[in-house]
Amino acid sequence: MTYKEDQSTQDVELRAPLRVAHAEVTARLAAERQRIADIKAASARPFGAGPEIVDVAPARGTVERFTPRETVNRGGRTVVQRSGWRGHDALRVSDAFDVMEAQAARRFAAEEKKRALKDPASKARMFVPPFSKAQLIAGRDYAALSERVASAGVRCSSVEALGAGGQGSFIDAVIRDVRHLDAMLASIGDVVVLAPVRKGRARRVIRARALVDQVCIANRTLSDVLLAAGWTSQQGSRDALRTGLCQALDRMYRAI
Repeated sequence: MTYKEDQSTQDVELRAPLRVAHAEVTARLAAERQRIADIKAASARPFGAGPEIVDVAPARGTVERFTPRETVNRGGRTVVQRSGWRGHDALRVSDAFDVMEAQAARRFAAEEKKRALKDPASKARMFVPPFSKAQLIAGRDYAALSERVASAGVRCSSVEALGAGGQGSFIDAVIRDVRHLDAMLASIGDVVVLAPVRKGRARRVIRARALVDQVCIANRTLSDVLLAAGWTSQQGSRDALRTGLCQALDRMYRAI
């Protein structure tokens, strides 16, 4: 082998690892760029929301658009109207209910596609969200109340121990929140939503209070709750858990 041939072989052997390393770095950079793009897209201001809202704010996380409304009295009639600034919609941070509704919508779309292929003459069905508006109000009010009471530094269960600081004072607002939260907690009750039939398995009992806290406060989906308690995320288990959650949210809404 000549010197030139030997040098060429060495160059090829040296360049091969460099090409592999370059390909890996390129792939990682592409994945990182996509990850950042996904974060920006998820946190971008949706169309129709107020222009004063920062367009891209990754720190606020995934958001959902909603229409602020208020109840006013007009000529003796109670009217519900939009209350957003200059008619614009506002934003709220997405929660587990948004995720579960999106998951249910995707499953429904997939089922409808299969059904249409199997029977083209079948009539299309309407998607029914897994949670009613009243249930969503109850769950989100509970999460907001829990956060406000926790941030107020309340350590006692008796609201009378807080005292009173006069009409409209901060402590009066805290007392109202504590009483409201206590009423919602009492409505949840100590109900068993899901329990294993056979003993000796890793699956644990799931109670209504723990289920509500995990979904509304910890932002876990029903599948997340099942897996954390040692269950598999099967349709039957998810349906049982959703039924128990809906019943608890209905009781909480009546307590509002």
